[in-house]
Amino acid sequence: MSSLMAAGPSHPEVARREHHAPRVGYTLYGDSKLDGERLVFAAARAGDVEAVIVRPPAVYGPRDLDMLQMIRSAKFGVIAQPGLRPAWMSFIHAFDLVEGIARAGARGCPIPRDGEHVLADQGSPFDHVPEDISHPAGAGIYYLTDGQRSTVVEFGRAAAAALGRRAIALPMPQAAVWTVAGINHAIGRLRGKAPALTLDKARGSMAPGWWCDDSRAVRELEYAPQWPLARGLEHTVAWARGVGRL
Repeated sequence: MSSLMAAGPSHPEVARREHHAPRVGYTLYGDSKLDGERLVFAAARAGDVEAVIVRPPAVYGPRDLDMLQMIRSAKFGVIAQPGLRPAWMSFIHAFDLVEGIARAGARGCPIPRDGEHVLADQGSPFDHVPEDISHPAGAGIYYLTDGQRSTVVEFGRAAAAALGRRAIALPMPQAAVWTVAGINHAIGRLRGKAPALTLDKARGSMAPGWWCDDSRAVRELEYAPQWPLARGLEHTVAWARGVGRL
């Protein structure tokens, strides 16, 4: 399993698709995921393995503690919005992700042994919209989402609603995001612990978008997400309360 971050951010108004060329150097995390994909791709091209690659966006749900921090912040009624304009994002509940991974393993078309491919640096610009969603350059790669297009503010408001609260958005200029991340980084080094907001996460949070299109998975895997944001967050909040995480 890889990540949407392996491909890099999306165009502000066009969702990431499997055949879009990755943007290297945007985040360290994304680059590490892309390096892993290329190793799998090389093995598949050599005929050593049959492989598919799954790229989920932001994952939340029971036992996921990273996104739980965002849910906790909604308790205070304020949602930090990196930048002055909300960017489109995709999310997925852990249960939908598990179902999608199982379908990709059972029904997915593996990475082809020849032909053009995005992992061979033959992708299209990230604002290209193909006539056919199953563009050959993205064969063997699947994006999975909850089927919705959202923003971090919409996620925060849905989390607040699940908590029985209301929340407002607080736009944060880039300078403020970098300042907070820098302070967290310094404190983390002194304490010997990874901070919640790293410099790498700060850069990722200010991207023009993290939005992907799961049409290929819907067509080829018969993938059908069952956990829209409101339902998924209600379920996650119930779990977190049950185990004393909220």
